[in-house]
Amino acid sequence: AAKRLMTGRVSPRMSPVSSYVNLASYKQPKSCELDPALSLQELDVSGKNVVARFDFNVPVDDGTVMDDLRVRAALPSINHMLGQVPNRIVLVCHFGRPKGADKKCSVEFLVPILKSLLGKEVTFLPDGVSEKTLETLKDREGADEGSGSVYLLENIRFHEGETKYKAGSALSSLYKSLGNTHIADCFGCVHRSHMSIVESTSGYGFLISSEVKAIGELLKTGGKKVLGIMGGAKIKDKQPMIECLCKMPNTRIFVGGGLTRGWNENFKETPSNVVLSRDAYGASNLSAPASYLPDILTTGGGGFDIGPQGMRDLVAMIDQSDVIFWNGCLGVIEDPRYRVGSAMIVDYLLAQKGKKVIIGGGETASLFVGKEE
Repeated sequence: AAKRLMTGRVSPRMSPVSSYVNLASYKQPKSCELDPALSLQELDVSGKNVVARFDFNVPVDDGTVMDDLRVRAALPSINHMLGQVPNRIVLVCHFGRPKGADKKCSVEFLVPILKSLLGKEVTFLPDGVSEKTLETLKDREGADEGSGSVYLLENIRFHEGETKYKAGSALSSLYKSLGNTHIADCFGCVHRSHMSIVESTSGYGFLISSEVKAIGELLKTGGKKVLGIMGGAKIKDKQPMIECLCKMPNTRIFVGGGLTRGWNENFKETPSNVVLSRDAYGASNLSAPASYLPDILTTGGGGFDIGPQGMRDLVAMIDQSDVIFWNGCLGVIEDPRYRVGSAMIVDYLLAQKGKKVIIGGGETASLFVGKEE
């Protein structure tokens, strides 16, 4: 079925290769560069009290962690710091979008995962950014000295001041008091002006370094044909990236997932180098039986996985491209019924020879877990 789906006629909607834009006024972006002096590689955290912001917002289904990739992505930075023997490391993260201290969004479930991956004790700090937490850490100063103790702070988004950051606020002052070295290695969040990110002024970790390097390679296309595959659910989060890609020469964009439905609400027109995946498999909601939807822009129901015509369009675009950048799944991959399309594209990309494939986003990267090639 997969082979039949990936072969056959290209949609007449699809623009020919000649529609790659090549704007005369386009200026090559400056290469993505970070201050090397702020790299974790250059920082000495020995004997320091480190506060490290990571992205541990892992997918959870009925209390079971479906994929711990985002936690494992932090291990190089954490282990590097532990190798320098700090006094302590306070790991900071968020989970979900809680409205206040919602215990359903507590990050305590991450403690055994971190213990297993790090091979050492991890102490949970249930009171978050608070005077009580500061007292707990102060009481443990003697035991922590030169021990590389690891703590996990309760969900940072339990505090309203995290997402509604105000410099110099009482919460900000408490947060800075948690340590004397603040780093960030949460690439999926660093575009947000949140307290725990803005206050990470000491440096950045290895995940951010590697992601920025990959983006730099994408910007330096050298005349090669670039394909951006944009999926996911929130068009507003992807809009700046789509607008940037639209202006790059020799670049085409395939828009799928939940982004297609929100396209007309956020873009006045569809550029010639953008293809919208309009057909889908879906239903009125995720609990309803799945059916084929020929055009989710004109029919009711939610498109929860890429349809066969969209798949043929995308495969043809992959065949015509030299560099592929994929950010955002093409379906609701938590549901096995709607994981099929994204999984098929993974297999198709892995079969490509001589193409550079860049995967952006933890959920998209999770599709490649276990596919060592």
